[in-house]
Amino acid sequence: MKALASLIRLHRFHLEEKRRTLGGLEGLMADLVRRLAQLEDEVLREQRQAASSSIGNFIYGAYARNVIQRRETLKKSMTALQLEIDTARQAVAAAFQEVKRYEIAKERMDEREREEASRREQIEQDDLAIEMFRRKDANAA
Repeated sequence: MKALASLIRLHRFHLEEKRRTLGGLEGLMADLVRRLAQLEDEVLREQRQAASSSIGNFIYGAYARNVIQRRETLKKSMTALQLEIDTARQAVAAAFQEVKRYEIAKERMDEREREEASRREQIEQDDLAIEMFRRKDANAA
């Protein structure tokens, strides 16, 4: 019984570890999404500035190539990170199932112990009732 409780605690700890890892990865994804949005805002600002001057229009071409490269890098990072997140989610789901499996086994074991204790108590009460009946019957005779 204690071994099962220890296994449950151990697997809950592993589950929480996997959840923390998943949370960290999702935080990184949120940061990448934020950086991509900032890049898009920066592009819009630069386009407005480039449109207002002839020198800006000339320089904007080099800037646009740099932005395209940065955007591709961010998207590649996001794709790779999404694969890691998917893997981490599967690990969390598997760990959760493992914890549930042990918890269900413990509940079943506890239920069997309660049933056994109830059965023993009922036997004791039956024995006591039989003994009281015998004594009453012996006193009546």
